[in-house]
Amino acid sequence: MRRLVALLAVGQLLIACAEEEQRPEVEAAVRLHLEAPSDGLLVEARDVVVRGHVEADGPLARIAYLVNGQEQRSDLPLSAYFDIEMKLVLREGPNVVAIVASDEAGNEARIERRVESTVRAPEIRAFTASVERVRPGAPVELAWVVEGTGPFDLTIDGIGTVEGDGITVRPGHTTTYRLEARTAFGVDTAVVDVQVQPELVPQLRVVAAGSTQKLAVAGTAGPVEYEVTGGRIEVPEYEAFWVAPEEPGRYEIRVEVEGSDDFVQEVEVRAIEPIAARWVGLAGMPATLLDSAPVVDEAGRLWAVGDAGVVTKPAGRGSWILRNDGLDLTPRAITLAPDGTLWLVGRDMQDYGCALATWDPVTEAWMRDPERQWGPDTNCNALTFGAGGSMVLREYGNGIRPVLWQRPGAGAAWERAPALPHWAGSLALAPDGTLYVATEEGSIVSRLPPGAASWESLGQTVAYATDIWLDPSGMPVVTGFGGLVRLAADDSWEDLSAGLPTECGNLSCWVQSLAFIGDRIVVAHDSHGLYARREGGAFETFAALPPGEELSWDDRKLVADGDGGFWVSGATGLWHLPAGESTYRYEGIGGLENPWRGASALATREDGSVAVGLVANQGPKPRPVALRTASGWQQVGPAERAPEDTPWGLLYEPDGSLLVATSAEIYRLAPDGSRLATLPAEGLPAERVSIELLREADGSLVLLAGAGKSFRLAPGAASWAALPELPGLGDLVVAPDGSLWGAGYGAHAGVLRLARGAAAWEPVGVSAVETALAGSFRSIAFTADGTAVAWTDQGVVRLEADGIWRRIGSGVCGWYLRGLLVTEGGTLYCTNEHSIFRFDAEMDAWVEIDGLPEVVWVERLFEGPNGALWVDMGTSGLFEVQLQ
Repeated sequence: MRRLVALLAVGQLLIACAEEEQRPEVEAAVRLHLEAPSDGLLVEARDVVVRGHVEADGPLARIAYLVNGQEQRSDLPLSAYFDIEMKLVLREGPNVVAIVASDEAGNEARIERRVESTVRAPEIRAFTASVERVRPGAPVELAWVVEGTGPFDLTIDGIGTVEGDGITVRPGHTTTYRLEARTAFGVDTAVVDVQVQPELVPQLRVVAAGSTQKLAVAGTAGPVEYEVTGGRIEVPEYEAFWVAPEEPGRYEIRVEVEGSDDFVQEVEVRAIEPIAARWVGLAGMPATLLDSAPVVDEAGRLWAVGDAGVVTKPAGRGSWILRNDGLDLTPRAITLAPDGTLWLVGRDMQDYGCALATWDPVTEAWMRDPERQWGPDTNCNALTFGAGGSMVLREYGNGIRPVLWQRPGAGAAWERAPALPHWAGSLALAPDGTLYVATEEGSIVSRLPPGAASWESLGQTVAYATDIWLDPSGMPVVTGFGGLVRLAADDSWEDLSAGLPTECGNLSCWVQSLAFIGDRIVVAHDSHGLYARREGGAFETFAALPPGEELSWDDRKLVADGDGGFWVSGATGLWHLPAGESTYRYEGIGGLENPWRGASALATREDGSVAVGLVANQGPKPRPVALRTASGWQQVGPAERAPEDTPWGLLYEPDGSLLVATSAEIYRLAPDGSRLATLPAEGLPAERVSIELLREADGSLVLLAGAGKSFRLAPGAASWAALPELPGLGDLVVAPDGSLWGAGYGAHAGVLRLARGAAAWEPVGVSAVETALAGSFRSIAFTADGTAVAWTDQGVVRLEADGIWRRIGSGVCGWYLRGLLVTEGGTLYCTNEHSIFRFDAEMDAWVEIDGLPEVVWVERLFEGPNGALWVDMGTSGLFEVQLQ
């Protein structure tokens, strides 16, 4: 019985096993797939990344990450699918990494991987420089190879954190670069030396005899000492100056550099003559702020002294021409002698003592009068003539009162006149040789007869007697506050003031000037106008003051033109009122409406047309744009000018129209000056400080609007697109390759380039002298061959093939200047405010252009038609420099 039961049980078990083998396999509820790490992986790190995914039939509950049986991290997926990516920390040696995933039903999946960890401290296998010796600022490639367990923190002393396997450096002096590689497992360092060969900046080749050259040594951080075989070295605290010898020849400059071999530069010293030039006035009145009244010579030409030195113009409407040829003094006054000779009185440019010169019509140059009785730091500003060529000069020395000097004629020795009893103001030398002196001190006039040993007082005259004149009969007339008086035959003073204003309100009652025009005495009565008086009568209104003069308190001077008319010179320039006319003619060039105050912008066309933006003057404002065509000057723009109407950008279009950019708008003018249209302002800031307008090759306009902002207007576009902003962006130019180059300062000091479509500005080049050019780039230009040059606080620099900005040329413009001009033909000009220079590429030197006195202030250089050099001298006018 038992045997039967047992057999039955065995049979049932066999049947059950057979049934199980025939049933389909059931998929696990949780499925775990692991892509990394592979089993048996060997890693050179202290961590490993686990990557894969988990999927389940129902929501997953938890994923645990274990290393060597210890849970390090976990995830709570809360979904049926989850991507795995987790970094786990290993111990050094063998490790077992396990991932366990479970669902909410308690189903579980587990995978294990064996991972062995090994680490190495960082090791710099190589640290090299592409070259061992370079010129200052030249590029050097530093490269390195670092092995070990990363990640690496790489730094170079003096540079900071670096990445990758190399960088470019530009050492300014010999430098040891130290590379440090740091990880969690250790530190390694390596060094490489780059030798920088010191050099003199600039590289002098030819210098003018007696000139001063500023020197610097690039390529060293240590002290230097200079030795020269000629001339002398002046070494202030931060810079050295070499005063070249007067004797032409070849000289050496030896520089001793600490820690380096001495080096020697050979320089040729030449007697370089200034470039002869003729300065022709183009616009404005080149003698504003006249120090003395103009004079008319025997040929009817006007001569005057002012900001620009000595100027002359023919009778009529001709141009003013600078006549500073041979001038070696600073002129203060010009006088016409009875024999027709022109005399200048002024100060010597070397010792600042009194000096005289006469005009030689044969050589057309000023000739210095050799007779000098005055020491340095004396000032002569009045010269008067008597009969027979006798003359009297007033000198202001270091004493309390002026000194008068007399001589019987040109070429004779000067003799000191008897001491003055009072301060000497105006002088007058009568035909009989009697000398009269007027003074505000007590309103006294004194007389010195010929041969007398002392002065004779003529008593008090008009209040505050400032000027003394001689009427056609030779009798003195004294002007001052309130009126004028004339000396009678009995030595009494005759009051001639009847008819002049006596109640002046807020205005002064000063009689400022006097002229004898025909049979009348004409006076300029401060701000009230001009009055005239015939013999025996009273003063009557004669003419108004010229436009703008009524707003000025400056002294005015009247000069008769010999034809019944007269000139008025004052703060606004020189004006002419011909006889029988009622409207003044401004004696500037071209008949512009108002006196010249400077050019804000200039543009030219191939046909010779010129457009000039006019700086507003005091008083009535000129129309903002002056156009010059073959028929002359024409002023256009709003008649009622506002401050924001000043044109800061001018640009001629191919069709001859002119774009005018102001701080308020950009508009287009037709060739005849009529207004055509206003360009869209959409996208531009409401306030635009500095304006510069450029045209790109595709016709797009670029506007520099100040505060580092610039904008582009594509052809046909209705709004301006902002370009990447660059705080500190100054001058802007279009480079030959179509990119934009700008001069930056402050945090973005230097030259920067913006390629078409680029998102950011990138620096261009480095300075050869460390820190010398930092923040000092003012403007950029390109020569005819595409070379970039720039104006900096340290002079004119050129971008050389090795990417270094280096100073070019000897002379003043090699280290101090105010402006730079590069013409389309490739000629370089620069100015240091009081002189203008042209670059001579053969000599590698800046050569001065002759004829411009030191007293002038050059504002800007422009390129006129056909590459001509145009110079804006502010209130002194606009000139063309015609090189001889």
